[in-house]
Amino acid sequence: DIFVSGQSTISGCGGVVETTDVSLYIPEPRYLTGKEQKDICRIAVLSSSKQLNINPSDSRCYISNQVIQESSSVPGSYEVSGSAVLNFDAYIPKEYIDKKKVNSVAAAASAFAADFVVADAIQITEAPSSSPTGEPTISPQPTSSPTPGPTESP
Repeated sequence: DIFVSGQSTISGCGGVVETTDVSLYIPEPRYLTGKEQKDICRIAVLSSSKQLNINPSDSRCYISNQVIQESSSVPGSYEVSGSAVLNFDAYIPKEYIDKKKVNSVAAAASAFAADFVVADAIQITEAPSSSPTGEPTISPQPTSSPTPGPTESP
């Protein structure tokens, strides 16, 4: 307690800090809004708590270093890239924080945000990872018109 020892800690701070890349594609050049950043971080914190089996209050997140540039991979759109910085509580040992899982969480948060959080974001799909994200995915609905004949799988 600050009044007894002169020191105080905030849960989710003082421990390991992991930084991962976050990228989204949008139709106009702009930074992510504060609400969009908070929502992406909320997804990242909840996902990391499940992946690492920790309490959600034992980590904090913020988005930093946003850069906007014309996309070379998605013509006519802009890439907003930045860093998702995850801070973990001081009591969580460094060995317990798996960088691979943290990167997986950031990728899942970006994908989820492209679908549901960031206004007008363009969905970019990635190859499946070797570890599950712990979050369900939503598949597109089937079309209402059948194909004219049988199709072959590649």
